[in-house]
Amino acid sequence: LVSLREHLPLFAKGRLESDSVRWNPPYARDEDRPPFPAPAPQWDLLFAGTVNPARAPERHAFLTELQSSFSGLHITSEGFVSVYPRARLILNECTHGELNFRVFEALGCGGCLLTPDIGPALTDFFTDGHELFLYPPRDVSFLLRLTRELLENDARRLAVAKAGLAAVDAGHRASHRAAALDGWLRSLLAENNASV
Repeated sequence: LVSLREHLPLFAKGRLESDSVRWNPPYARDEDRPPFPAPAPQWDLLFAGTVNPARAPERHAFLTELQSSFSGLHITSEGFVSVYPRARLILNECTHGELNFRVFEALGCGGCLLTPDIGPALTDFFTDGHELFLYPPRDVSFLLRLTRELLENDARRLAVAKAGLAAVDAGHRASHRAAALDGWLRSLLAENNASV
């Protein structure tokens, strides 16, 4: 199982046959859900994750530039389940342009997500402006405009958050990935005339 779709060819060209390698995308845990009642928002824009200039210098530079232009950005390394519901908007930033767990976790907790447009791995699952909002990677100017527009339109922001949660609930939780893996393993066993 390979978490990043763009890494599939690296494994398929090795010792494994291509039908022995499968993309297993990130997901939200089944228990990570919006709290009820929802807490009052504390932050306009939240980034929860590691911001270490030695490990992720581009992320650090991007968030530093963004924070210098937008005082409503809150950065924390606290556990995402406890902080996501307290933000009006959740920011994702991909260290290597990958589809990361933060996308699914933020949506699974009922957040309105702003995430970089990394292409098909993301857009095969979600639609810009419907379940989440996309911005060109590390484009601070675009992100600032988008953030300000959404903070002035609560109805749109909340509708997109609701649609994002519905999409995760419909097919992107741990139980969905487990069911897909079970189906794949059963098909491999059936092909080899094995019994379950």
